[in-house]
Amino acid sequence: MGMNYYLRKNPCSACGHSGEKMHIGKNSWGWQFHFHGDRDLGITSYGHWLKLFDDEGKEIINEDGDILTKRAFQDIVLRSLNGKNYYNVISGKPECTAEQDYMGVARNNYGPNFEGLKYSWKDEDGYAFTCIQFS
Repeated sequence: MGMNYYLRKNPCSACGHSGEKMHIGKNSWGWQFHFHGDRDLGITSYGHWLKLFDDEGKEIINEDGDILTKRAFQDIVLRSLNGKNYYNVISGKPECTAEQDYMGVARNNYGPNFEGLKYSWKDEDGYAFTCIQFS
């Protein structure tokens, strides 16, 4: 079971609807939080997301529509750190930090044309990111 989280910009005070919503990432039971990144927007680390949370008129919501404080979201991410990390699972290594390692392992496991991890990385603190859409 998992839950997606979004950053909503300038929601309507009457109905809560907002035309602008950015996917922060997904928390799945037993796994580390997986972030959605966007290199074009400069969102390449957990620290970048934390800075965006402080912008005026933005709020964190989950896919059920519940509004979270920044601290509540950070607690969710912290609690997930003991979970499995996708990259370590496919590599069989306790630590796997180089993008080349991910690609090499993925090609070996999924065939020479697999490019899914080309769009994934870990930030400087080890948080997992993917720049393609997922849910």
